[in-house]
Amino acid sequence: AELRGGAWVVVDPTINPDQMEMYADTDARGGVLEAPGCVSVKYRAKDVVATAHRVDAKLQELDAQLKGASGEEAAKLKAAIAKREKLLHPVFHQIAVHFADLHDRPGRMMAKGVIRSVVPWAESRRFFYTRLRRRLAQREVCRQIAGISAIHTAEKPEAPLAILEQIFNASSRLAWDSDRDVLGWLDSAEGQHAIKINLQALRATAISKQVVALGQQDSKAILSGLMGLIGNLQETGRHEERESLVQVLRKGVFLLSSTDASGASH
Repeated sequence: AELRGGAWVVVDPTINPDQMEMYADTDARGGVLEAPGCVSVKYRAKDVVATAHRVDAKLQELDAQLKGASGEEAAKLKAAIAKREKLLHPVFHQIAVHFADLHDRPGRMMAKGVIRSVVPWAESRRFFYTRLRRRLAQREVCRQIAGISAIHTAEKPEAPLAILEQIFNASSRLAWDSDRDVLGWLDSAEGQHAIKINLQALRATAISKQVVALGQQDSKAILSGLMGLIGNLQETGRHEERESLVQVLRKGVFLLSSTDASGASH
């Protein structure tokens, strides 16, 4: 298969790099122009002749003889040079086409970063089935992370995918680059538990930052809100949560009093 010219623009992953990926078969080709067309533009006849004179030993010998020749001898040498150039032209042109074709192959595409990977056609069904399942499962978790990150927007949130990768690396010894490993982890009880615990921690951190930010705007309103929360927890029967909150507030007041007393003594 080949992808050329304007057709590439339609499917280029830079349109939406978060959602689009491009792959190529081992025998695929891609580029603005086909190899012969590229050579006809970038490597014209005069360039072929110049290359032949630079690398061909016979032409170099004829050129050296021509420098000291004159009259009929010079004419014969020029004819011999023209004949040699005509003989070599198809060979050099074929080499140039092959060289240009090398730049359109999957290895070069990967080196330039325009495709993500090379996938042999025989393995493509299995590869894309696993890859798609991973991306769908991964996107759902990233959606939850993004929702939590949006709670506190004073700071630029870390990319959800980067956070998920951190959770994955911290809770397993599998390879993040392996779709099979990541998919298995996302579907496993161990992976789901790790995600749940870390999402809870992220949510707690985000809410804490939001409370601090709001407190900097109006600390009295925060205190009033906390008192209202304590009363609400009492009314709804969530006694353990109420007691935990009260203990935290008491501990905070105690620490604040101790700090003030220490500062006054000095």
